[in-house]
Amino acid sequence: MSTATTAPDALDALLEVLRGGEAGSGVQWLDSSGQPVSAGPSSVSIRLSIGSSSNVFPRDAPTRLARDRPTILSSNPLHTPSSSPHLFLALDILVFAALEPEESNAAYLLKANKVMPGRFLNATTRPVILAYLIRAEGCPLLLSKEEAERRKVALESAGPSTTPPDSPPPSVVALYSGGLSAGAGSAGSSSTLKRTRGPYVANATDAAFVKRLRTSGLEVHLRTRSDVLRGSVGGNVVDFSSIRESISGLVKNATGAHANAQGGVGEKANGSKAPASRSAQSGINSSINPSGAQKRRRGDPIILLSSAPTALVGLSNIESLLGKSRFITQQEAKAGGMAPGIEGMISLYHPISSSAGAAASNKSAASAGGSTNPARGQRFLVVDSVEALGRLGSGAQDAWDRVVAVFTTGQLWQFKGYRTQDPKALWREVMGVYVRWSNESRNGNVKDWNVTELVVDLHKRHLDKQLSTQFWRTLDSWMARNKPELLGNPTSSSGR
Repeated sequence: MSTATTAPDALDALLEVLRGGEAGSGVQWLDSSGQPVSAGPSSVSIRLSIGSSSNVFPRDAPTRLARDRPTILSSNPLHTPSSSPHLFLALDILVFAALEPEESNAAYLLKANKVMPGRFLNATTRPVILAYLIRAEGCPLLLSKEEAERRKVALESAGPSTTPPDSPPPSVVALYSGGLSAGAGSAGSSSTLKRTRGPYVANATDAAFVKRLRTSGLEVHLRTRSDVLRGSVGGNVVDFSSIRESISGLVKNATGAHANAQGGVGEKANGSKAPASRSAQSGINSSINPSGAQKRRRGDPIILLSSAPTALVGLSNIESLLGKSRFITQQEAKAGGMAPGIEGMISLYHPISSSAGAAASNKSAASAGGSTNPARGQRFLVVDSVEALGRLGSGAQDAWDRVVAVFTTGQLWQFKGYRTQDPKALWREVMGVYVRWSNESRNGNVKDWNVTELVVDLHKRHLDKQLSTQFWRTLDSWMARNKPELLGNPTSSSGR
């Protein structure tokens, strides 16, 4: 067995071992006395064996695999494994990576840092190096033997160099003409290099396009935002700037008066607060509506219940069902002290759904709906008789325009005194609601009516939440389609 203490190229010896299929037994880590040890700080050299021959290299022997691509592309003869070892990968880094080819990047980094702290391949370089070492694929980081020998000869023929390490290569220096400035007398002068810039030559295609654009009359010159009001049609100048001038005073007065009215107070001469003047408020009204007539504000939507004694839902228990999502009978509600409302009316609050709110936003502010409490939602007025309905608003006719839902028991006498006494015609104007027990059959009249049916279970109170949700979701959708003007907007009045 012949043993050599040195070898002409550590990389060739490693490739011979790896590609000969003896990576497991052909690599040994040696300590200072030449005894085999495990990879780690105690090892100082590496023995690479194949067959009867073996070579021993220092573990930090540089190879012809560079750490980065610029080292390979550089024409600086100083960049060789022997003259610039810090720019090339050491043998121990390649050996440890080749012995752990199947490990993930995370596992490899953990092992390498534990065995050889700071000496490992990064996640982008490792796949390229392993592909070259094991599968003999091309590697952009490899410095060929010919290039290494050429650089070595150039380095030896150049003799001792006075060029500082990592100086710009000649190809970069060649971009600058004029050399050092006139005052520089030595090669070590700190004067800066001046780069010669040639005259700018415009692209011929771009120049022809710009010329054609400017001579064709298609170019538009926008100087101010008012220039868009002026133009030329058929050779005639069209000027709409007079419109802006005619309404500028009106806009100024309206915006100023509106700001004062929103503040609610005006400044007196002595600094105290005073209410905004009526003339300022009238200026707003006249600016928005020149005729001075303001559209009448709509009130709160109304829900009309059936006054039949057999009705499952009345004034005494509707708040429990639709407000608290729990059904109790009218008898239980009255026994519990729940009042049937004042003057045959109670109020319910319900948050406006996103779809209903979108429909409301499409309406004019002048046709705002009923009052809305941001903390409680939109208010609905609930009555159980035509007489109570007539006391709302400015008359029965106006109140009927605000009715959005009517609860029915299916009995025809209920509609006596209604504005529309035909049930089928009534359900085209309002949303019909029919409530029954789950163990009861449906009323024969209801089968032919377009109404929403709420079925109350006798014992399962956890289902009451579904009934409440079903009612409000159906009512929101119906109002958005049929009476969006009644959807609530924040107002300060009661809406009654």
